[in-house]
Amino acid sequence: MTYLERYLHGECEPVWEELTALGADVFTELVYSEALAVVRETMRRVRNDIMTLIAHLTELGYSFGYNHLLEMSLKNSLHNAEPDTSWRNQIWSDYYDTLLWIQKQPPLFLPARLGVEEVGQRRLAWPGMPEGDEFEKLIALTDEEQAAMPDMAQNVQELERIVGRLPMALRVWYEEVGAVNMYGYYSPWVDYSALLYPDFSRFSQERYLMEHCDPLQVCTLDARKLEYVRWWSERDQGILSRYDFADDCCFKNYTGGGGTYGIDLTKPGIDGKELGLLETSFVGYLRKSILRWGGFPGMAKWPKTPDDDLRYLTQDLQPF
Repeated sequence: MTYLERYLHGECEPVWEELTALGADVFTELVYSEALAVVRETMRRVRNDIMTLIAHLTELGYSFGYNHLLEMSLKNSLHNAEPDTSWRNQIWSDYYDTLLWIQKQPPLFLPARLGVEEVGQRRLAWPGMPEGDEFEKLIALTDEEQAAMPDMAQNVQELERIVGRLPMALRVWYEEVGAVNMYGYYSPWVDYSALLYPDFSRFSQERYLMEHCDPLQVCTLDARKLEYVRWWSERDQGILSRYDFADDCCFKNYTGGGGTYGIDLTKPGIDGKELGLLETSFVGYLRKSILRWGGFPGMAKWPKTPDDDLRYLTQDLQPF
């Protein structure tokens, strides 16, 4: 049986372990096509599982995004502010800083080829239009739309030109999946996360819930990210040892200190070792985050977890 056949028959983790053990040999002619087929099937399942998780979280009542962060910060600032003008100005300065930070965060989900899909939909919406340059201009994305819907499948080729060969899993992620950010808020989980730091105030427990959840995140591969990587590569004389794909648990809060989760680029293979606090690989991070913890791997450190919610979130997920 081929690697893909074994994978489809349920040997997901054993197949990944064997292909990972091959290291750079996975890129040789005898193995490459089979390994690539396994990675594409893996990322197809990952994308479907992410869509399932988003649906389950929505049904649960989970609120995606950062509105709660602005509301809690504003409420706390107004409650504690002095009546003089200087303090009031500081409130709105802090609010604006938080808002700017939020605007830089990854979206809930951004498909790898959203721009291409959008142009295809526009083409279908104009049946009978004569083909040609004028028609192509009519349906093309504007510069603003291109910035909002980057073609990550195309950008990953530029990324490889900058840093060299990527781990196959990361490259196919950006070809098949895209970007994800499950940051949000769900008040019933505060009582569980509060057990980590029982002396914290209720406001602090609510404020840092997501830091304790460490929601699944993989950043958008857009022009800004490419420029950032290019700058670091030039700074390090063209030798970049890691690619940062997400903020770590602490840095996912505006006021939190911390760092990033990154993949080792010095030993390319089918997967990449994570160089932060995760002590796993890129696919290991996805597997732990999605299949075990419903998108919130930080719960692994909680004294008590919302098991009913986790069972509901992870039902119907396909192993990868």
